[in-house]
Amino acid sequence: MYFREECFRRLDCMKINDCDSCPIDLREEEGLQYNDVADYMNTKTKIETVETKLLNSMVRGQARAEGGRSRRGQRERRREDEDQTADQPLQQQKVIVRQSKSAYTSVQSAVSFLYRSSGVQRGAAMKTRVATYISGVTRRGMQQKQSLGLKIVEGKKPMKKECYSKLAELFFKSDDRECIFAHLFLILDWNLMKRAENCVDAKVNHITFENDCLIFEFAKSKSHQSGEDHVGPWHVYSNPLEPHICPVLSLARYLFTYPDVMKTNSPLFDGDFQYNRYSKIFNRTLDENWDIFKGLGLEKGDLGTHSSRKGVASMVSGGCTVCPPIVSLCIRVGWVMGGVKDRYLKHESAGDQYVGQSATGKDPLLSTFAASPPYFDFSHIQMEEERMERDRRINLFLKDRMPEDTSPATVSIAKMCLASIFFTMTTCL
Repeated sequence: MYFREECFRRLDCMKINDCDSCPIDLREEEGLQYNDVADYMNTKTKIETVETKLLNSMVRGQARAEGGRSRRGQRERRREDEDQTADQPLQQQKVIVRQSKSAYTSVQSAVSFLYRSSGVQRGAAMKTRVATYISGVTRRGMQQKQSLGLKIVEGKKPMKKECYSKLAELFFKSDDRECIFAHLFLILDWNLMKRAENCVDAKVNHITFENDCLIFEFAKSKSHQSGEDHVGPWHVYSNPLEPHICPVLSLARYLFTYPDVMKTNSPLFDGDFQYNRYSKIFNRTLDENWDIFKGLGLEKGDLGTHSSRKGVASMVSGGCTVCPPIVSLCIRVGWVMGGVKDRYLKHESAGDQYVGQSATGKDPLLSTFAASPPYFDFSHIQMEEERMERDRRINLFLKDRMPEDTSPATVSIAKMCLASIFFTMTTCL
């Protein structure tokens, strides 16, 4: 069992809904104090390798700011540094730097959660001092990055469409069965624009096919725990022009490879630790094909599983001058707009349908943007009995290959998936 899961299990066994059973003393006079929180935040550092010249320059700047060195001494020290580095290659030195702001706000959130779960009122003074500390350490950290020439923005970068398309293509063409799972996970993570946990928690009976798109429903998200404005419907469209990033085709390959997931009430990704499973395949594929991604301007550590969600939001909002409504985009991604906007700007299906079409990667300025997914068309057959017979044979073909307790909604999805496979085979092979 993973360490994190074990910690959660042990905490669940404890009754932390009152101050008497909390594992930490939260009393304002004798318990957890501001200095305790600040001391822990001070440990949020890391080691970076920087040029010695930049480090010396930063130290001199700090000394000037503190007024601890005369102007004459500064000039002499600067000449000494220039003489030492004039005939030598650039030297590097390791230095301890502050982490990004998110490292400190996560500690702040953890402390807030501890007080809230224990039913203890946190003092206003401590809350203000912690916020002031984070503001100050963030400002100093950004100045430190600027002086040392470090990366200003930390964390994973948004995944551009070119990178997403190449990664999907590698999964699509791989002979590894696990890549079929990873391909669908990546495609849904991109098109649904959700956090990975939403994809992990997706259930087959919460997926339907209506008109010309797949419709997903989710009970809640991180920013909408009670499910308000987040249950759906979320529309996912096909992209028959680019099979390797087509959500319908990726779902077809997955369902027919793992048919047991089509049982009623079954998770779409059955099994424990499905996110860890996807993350390992994701990182392994990047490492094995790094020359390709390096050619796209990426560096090691730039991409993570969360990068796709960042990338698709950027693409949909800035890919065209007639991009979808920002309200529909924020609600689909799960961004909190705050205040009156969250209360009165509501989700509308038309806006989400536009977002869903844009997420497929199709050009909104071309007529193919409105292309329907592949489907079985028997309109050219004049005899109605023959049309019904062909449709019956398709349904019988699917029924013989699907679990007995498959719901009618899942059967309709499988029928659309089968049409997508036939279309790809006839047009791309």
